[in-house]
Amino acid sequence: MGNFWKYFILLAIGVFFALETFRIVDVYWANLWPLLMFLLGVSIHVFYFLSGSPKDMAFLLLPGGLSLSLGNLLLGDGKDHFVCSLYFLGMAFGLFEWQIFGEEDFSAPIVLTAVLSFIIMFSGGFSYIYLSPFFFIGVCCLLLYYKKRVIAGTLDQ
Repeated sequence: MGNFWKYFILLAIGVFFALETFRIVDVYWANLWPLLMFLLGVSIHVFYFLSGSPKDMAFLLLPGGLSLSLGNLLLGDGKDHFVCSLYFLGMAFGLFEWQIFGEEDFSAPIVLTAVLSFIIMFSGGFSYIYLSPFFFIGVCCLLLYYKKRVIAGTLDQ
């Protein structure tokens, strides 16, 4: 029965490419790699949270957060004149997730990469409207982080 599924998947891929060759199915391939990057980030997060969120595996959230944020960005409207600065912001997002769910403290690298990203962003012709989702996500993450620290009783008064 196991060989049946292997051959079925190969046959389905062949039929898909044949339909795409004859223009029956039209696929916009430029969105395929950002979609794969986004799905990789989602699968890393699902794997981490379904495995019970162990603190020793929190390092997986760095590439997961990076690929999730950049896949989400590149699936957007396609304005890529400021994407190079958001690689640093995606790194800051992944480090922030690692800090929240792990035991390490990455305050300095998070601030450094976020500030560097904003400096690069605003040095060109960047509109402030693109930052609204990142500000919302950042505020939500900060609130969750401080709620976690207050519950643990480690917030310095």
